[in-house]
Amino acid sequence: MRLPSRTEAAQQRRPKHYRTRPSTRPPTTDSDITLATIAHLRRALTASTASDAAGVKAALFRATRTIDETYHPDIAAAIRTARSVDPVSRTVRQYIRELLRRLVAVVNYWEPSK
Repeated sequence: MRLPSRTEAAQQRRPKHYRTRPSTRPPTTDSDITLATIAHLRRALTASTASDAAGVKAALFRATRTIDETYHPDIAAAIRTARSVDPVSRTVRQYIRELLRRLVAVVNYWEPSK
């Protein structure tokens, strides 16, 4: 049986992963995420009404990042579709209003997504 070399011994002592500190943020719930998405969509609607294309794009981007695609895949897909059209058009405002109605219904009635 051979003796381990110095490099092998050093590799065995060194941790493979550095331990990170546990998160100090409280865990977010599904309703918190949904409320944040609603807030972003409201900002997008306000920006679209004011013809602020950059504001609409930014708010829809934030809404895309906050929505949980595992629970609400249809709403997440709808937000992605809204991001791909003209941000100040009447169609996108109607689309955002419909998304807001659906998300508010989820929050108010705790309807499971389909």
